[in-house]
This record gives sequence, C-alpha cells and structure tokens, in this order.
Amino acid sequence: MGRKLATLFTISFCAATFHMAAAQTLPAKTIKLIVPYAPGGSYDVYARVVAEHFRLHVPIIQSIVVQNMPGAGGMTAVQNLYSREVPDGTSMAIMPRDVATNQILRPEIAKYDARKFSWIGSVAAYAGVLYVVAEANVRSVDELKRREIIIGAWGQGTESFTTPTILNSVAGTKFKIVTGYGGGPEVDLAVERGEAEGRVASWTFLKTQKHEWLKSKFITTPFQTGLKRHPELPDIPLITELAQDEAGKQILNIMNADSGIGWSFAAPPGMSADMLNIFRVAFDKTMADKAFISDAEKRGLEILPSTGAEIQNLVNTTLNTPPAVIAKLRSFLGAAN
Repeated sequence: MGRKLATLFTISFCAATFHMAAAQTLPAKTIKLIVPYAPGGSYDVYARVVAEHFRLHVPIIQSIVVQNMPGAGGMTAVQNLYSREVPDGTSMAIMPRDVATNQILRPEIAKYDARKFSWIGSVAAYAGVLYVVAEANVRSVDELKRREIIIGAWGQGTESFTTPTILNSVAGTKFKIVTGYGGGPEVDLAVERGEAEGRVASWTFLKTQKHEWLKSKFITTPFQTGLKRHPELPDIPLITELAQDEAGKQILNIMNADSGIGWSFAAPPGMSADMLNIFRVAFDKTMADKAFISDAEKRGLEILPSTGAEIQNLVNTTLNTPPAVIAKLRSFLGAAN
C-alpha cells in the first residue's frame, strides 16, 4: 500500500510540476478578453466577472482587459479572433452561442471554421423557454398544435423568429409570428397589452426580471429549449420532444446546439496544447471558486459550466450535420421569409 501511495504522490507531483513549468511559458503581460457585443448585456457581464477571477488561477497573468467589439451580430469579434489575434495566450473571447450554427446556415457571412478555435470552457448553457399568457389556456404542448398562438418576434435571424417557425414545420404547431418589434422588452409590453400572447425568452430573464409574472401565474411555460432539461425545470418538456419524427428531432437538435455552447470562451486557433491545457485547468478552477460563484450570483448569473473538451465536441457534432438536413433547415427558414 505504501508503495502505491508513493507512486501516486510521485505522479501527482510530476504533473503539478509540469503544469507549473508550462505556465511559465505564458507571457507576463495583459491578456485581452473580447466581447462580441456592446456593454451591458449578459455576454459583457459574464466576461467581466470571469475576468476578475480567471487571472487569479494563472499567476503569470498580470491583468485581463475586457474589450467590447460589437458588429455584424457578433461576427466581427469572431472573425477578428479567428484571423487576426495571435495564439500566444494574450487574447481570448467570449463567443456568440450561434458560432457553429451560423457557420452551417450562413456560410457567406461566417468566414471561419469553428472547429479550429481553442475552446476553453463554458460558464453556462443557455436555458430558454416559450412563455405564453395563462389566458391562452395552453396547458400542454399538444394544445400548441391545436390552436393559434400569437408570438412576438424581432428579426428573422433571431431565435424569437426561427424557433416558432421551425416548430410550425416539424412539430405541427400553429404559431402566428408577428415581427417588427424592437426586442424582447417591446414584446413583453405587447403581451401586457394583449396584442401578443408570448415569446421565446431566457429562463434566467424570466425568473430575475419577470418574477411576478411567474409568481402570479400570469404566464405558463409549455416547453424549454436546449439539449437537456434545466435543473429548475425538470417537468417541462424539451423542444425536441415536440418533433413529429426523427428528422424533425434532428433539425431541432441542430437549432438548439447553440444552447449547449451557451456563454463559452475560446482562444485563437493554433494555441499550443500545453497552453490550452493551462487555460482550461484555470477555467475549471474558476468555475469551482466560491468567490467567483458568489460574485456571479450577486449579478443574477447562472453557473452551469461545461469543459472546453465538451464544447469542442458539441461544435464538431453541429458542424458534422448531414448536408441534406442543413438544406431542409434552410428551406424551412427561407420559406418563412
């Protein structure tokens, strides 16, 4: 037994020594953390709280500076990270969750290969739900297939439009989609005025910003988006469960792959394996850091992390979607335009 313990200690010591030595290869200078959207949104908030704590787990890092780089629905920052940033450990970004789906649906805009990014990890998956006013009397997903529900949307490239559009095609729902709203808040006001009956929204948004709606049962949530049920919503069906056949389920899985990517972090393509491992280990330690978790909770942020390897696998799976399935998905969205 003593020999086994000694061997395990030696292995652990050598591994720790290796990572400490590898960490010394990181430049002792400021690291840039790019945010693909304007200040104030969830991406910006997540990036800033991660920046405060991540650097503490890589001692060689002097500081992390958050740089907002909005433009082209997040694509400006993605393209910059892909083709302009050097993979030497001095830059990283919080990535748009549609980085992989945009590559297969909008190749004329997405001039990159998401597989090649150096994926570090994800703070949380995106948990979305469809909320519908209680007066609509939607008590189950089957009722969404029997009566028309007026859904508010704000742009045909957003989840507010694509989710109900695809469901009408693959699940037999009867959503009437009204576009032209300026964003979620405008739809919420329309719901309060009785002009619309619901929309796709973040579960975090509802429980933090519309708590009274949930408490008073002003709204119901017939289904949730994403690839797995949220821990707080164990009895609410996943969107994939609405599909009428396996082909429809496959399409919904593609559309919801970005939910799993969520609020993820990546470095430029070409980062060395040793350096990527240092970043991944530091990220995982950050996610388990009590001080980080406390700061995130104070900001109303969920922490449901995934490892860099898990995000890499999800990106690869999304991009390996059969061309015939992608063509059908594009046809569904194109027919609604």
